[in-house]
Amino acid sequence: MDALNDETSDIYNKTLDAQKTYITKRLQTIKNRYIDNSCGLCDTKENIANHLNLGPAQNLIQTFFKYTTDTCMVCHKTKEEVRQFERAHCNKFSRYDLLLQAVTNIYIDEKTPIKSGDTLKEFIKCHDVCPIYILCSGCHSEYDNNPMYSYSNLSRTPSLSIAKGYA
Repeated sequence: MDALNDETSDIYNKTLDAQKTYITKRLQTIKNRYIDNSCGLCDTKENIANHLNLGPAQNLIQTFFKYTTDTCMVCHKTKEEVRQFERAHCNKFSRYDLLLQAVTNIYIDEKTPIKSGDTLKEFIKCHDVCPIYILCSGCHSEYDNNPMYSYSNLSRTPSLSIAKGYA
């Protein structure tokens, strides 16, 4: 499990490299109601990120990242041995962290609307620093519920903008 948050591990780097390629190719072809949404959002960066985190961002992740696999990336159990495979978001950054960075990347001010779809597209692009693993439900539960792997206990980069060079 430790390797899932270790930026020097093979699983972290191989997953992230494949994910970057996947994001680039999929964004060129996907037709998605969340990304195509032209609703304008005006408010503080934090309120916009909170609003999108209430459903649209989670739903977009489910529809955008259509990975298929026959084995868990951690325990290597096959689909015949487990109930289901699930997408496990790397715990180095929360979904809110990535949403806030996406909003920040295109934000002008509280009075200038930004399109919901543009923000969510940017949110997907922000996943170039945060691998999404395919785990069996048991490994996913262990990873998400172990306090050692929680956001607050990880040695985190001070901010996503610094990690990505946006500062």
